[in-house]
Amino acid sequence: MPLLPASMVGLPEAGLVLIYSGIDTLGLLAAAPEIEDATGETFKGWCKKYLLARLQSIDGKPLEAVDLWAARCGVLHTSAPVSTALRQFSTVVASGSTGKLGYSERTGVKLA
Repeated sequence: MPLLPASMVGLPEAGLVLIYSGIDTLGLLAAAPEIEDATGETFKGWCKKYLLARLQSIDGKPLEAVDLWAARCGVLHTSAPVSTALRQFSTVVASGSTGKLGYSERTGVKLA
C-alpha cells in the first residue's frame, strides 16, 4: 500500500502538524551553529528565507512569517487555527474572531 499525505486520507490536522513540525526542524538546522533549540525566531527565519516568496493568503495578500508562526502555534498547541499569536500579531486574522468556535466550525474541515 503506498504512503499518502495525511491531508489526502482525511487527516488535514495531522498533515498540518507534520508540516509545521518540519518547518521547526528545518529552521533549527538552518540556524547558526550556536543555536541549540528551535524557537519562533528560527521558524520565522526559515520561512522568510525559503517559503514566503512562494506563498500568498487565500485573498491574494502576501503572508508574513508571523502569520505562519501564529497558525503553527494554534495547530500545535490547541489543535485550532486560532492562537494568541494570531490574535496579537498576524496580518491575516479575520476581524471579529473570538477563537471560541471549534476547529471544524472555524475551518470548514470535518475531522473524523
